[in-house]
Amino acid sequence: MSHASFAWGLVLLLAGCAGTGEIVPLKIQALPSVRSINQNFQEIKVVVEPFEEGSGASRLGVRTHLGGGETVFTAQGGKLGDVMAQVVADNLKSMGFQVWVKKSDASEVPATPDITITGQVQQLSAQAQSRFFSTKMKAKVRVVIQAANASDRSTVRLNLEGTREDAVFWFDPREVQELVNRLLKENLDRLLADIRVKDRALQTK
Repeated sequence: MSHASFAWGLVLLLAGCAGTGEIVPLKIQALPSVRSINQNFQEIKVVVEPFEEGSGASRLGVRTHLGGGETVFTAQGGKLGDVMAQVVADNLKSMGFQVWVKKSDASEVPATPDITITGQVQQLSAQAQSRFFSTKMKAKVRVVIQAANASDRSTVRLNLEGTREDAVFWFDPREVQELVNRLLKENLDRLLADIRVKDRALQTK
């Protein structure tokens, strides 16, 4: 192959790998849990309020392309705070709790829940960087979760934090979506395994 042919092929490769500013929504959700339902949790009513978003949590992330430009990742279904609140609620449901997510229409939410969950998303990010013959992906999460107990007026603070990395030959947005969801599952499972309920109040073991 001549140098001219090689150079032209490289130009075509880079042009095909250039970002166009496309916005790709990722479905961030709780993955199915294999743990058994705790019978002690089934009578406990939990309300999860939309989480606040820190200054660095305005968007999910980007894919930087080999030929320049980027693709923007957003969270399908709304703001990161709303999505993260739903993920936490779904995980609590899988443990056996009765859970409601408080939204704009709060008519069905119990007026006096046993536990009220609030939180702040300080970081929830999905980054992908394309290189020759591979794309490196990295997901990070840092969320502060607070549980307010009605029975004794106590508050429990939980810190959800973790990082997960991977690399693929052929990139598809579903790859980074799976990376984020696996990260959330692993760290939430670890975090929630350390809680118990006593006298209708949430406690850490």
